[in-house]
Amino acid sequence: MSEQIKFTAETGETPERSNEQHERAAKHHETRAENSRHEHRENLEQILDKIEETAKSVHEAGHQEAETPKKSNPRFVGKQLKQNNLKSSLRRIQKDLKPYQRPLSKFIHNGAIERASELGAKTIARPDGLLFGGIASLLVSLGVMFVCRYYGYEYNYFIGLISFPVGFIIGILGELVLSPLKRR
Repeated sequence: MSEQIKFTAETGETPERSNEQHERAAKHHETRAENSRHEHRENLEQILDKIEETAKSVHEAGHQEAETPKKSNPRFVGKQLKQNNLKSSLRRIQKDLKPYQRPLSKFIHNGAIERASELGAKTIARPDGLLFGGIASLLVSLGVMFVCRYYGYEYNYFIGLISFPVGFIIGILGELVLSPLKRR
């Protein structure tokens, strides 16, 4: 073999045997390269198909989640579980409070106090009622005080106390009438 290489290098001629071998080797490499290209193309096509299927399934799942409203499952998150989580969170937070703040926190988060506070927030402490009650009390008191001073009567402080609940009721009624309009 080394003689053949020397012979071809010196004379510039190639023996017939080496040409045939080169041609066979070249054909073998070409077919091997084509086969590997096809294998890679097939693998690439399979990978792309899998990616497209995954993307479609994720996209469809996203649309299904968006279309269907999320329903809460009472079996997993129940009233008892919420209460236990609230108690453990309160204990953890109260441990971090300063010593003089803990008794107040325990008093405020007592069950009876919390229920009364929630009831008051839903009924008594309505912002519109308090606003209109205060405005009515101020205006009525100023008006009656002006009239009493002008005509020389004695001012009765009970008028200010009576005008506040009247204004409060007017504010609550106004809130009931105007709240559907605000939503639209």
